[in-house]
Amino acid sequence: MPDANPYTPPQSSLEGAATDRPRATKLAKAGAWLQLLPVVGTIGTVLGMLNAFSALTAKAMTEGAGDPAELSAAIGEVLISTALGFFGGMIGCVILGVAVFVQRNQPRWVRVIFWLSILPALNGVFMFVMMILSALRGAS
Repeated sequence: MPDANPYTPPQSSLEGAATDRPRATKLAKAGAWLQLLPVVGTIGTVLGMLNAFSALTAKAMTEGAGDPAELSAAIGEVLISTALGFFGGMIGCVILGVAVFVQRNQPRWVRVIFWLSILPALNGVFMFVMMILSALRGAS
């Protein structure tokens, strides 16, 4: 006689849960690793600014004055690394959020990283809005 227990769920409902868990765990790990991109972008920003200002001071020592156009171009390139870092962090936040909401019983570290990742994601959104507003202001 087959399993007569009325509280046992059908076998077909257990198969979906078993296949979603590894997928959600892989998504959570990918999202957690992408959360490091804002740190990498910030390190790139600091190193790029150091190079930009050292080039400015080297030119100021040889020619007596630095070129502000070269400095602004270098700062523009440096800010690209910051923007890419924050956008990567926002993507990681979305991926981690999908993993957390697809599988409710994630380990505690996944939930903690997800809620901590909201701050850099909000910073990235703020930075994106400010870039749009400054582009619109410069165009008019």
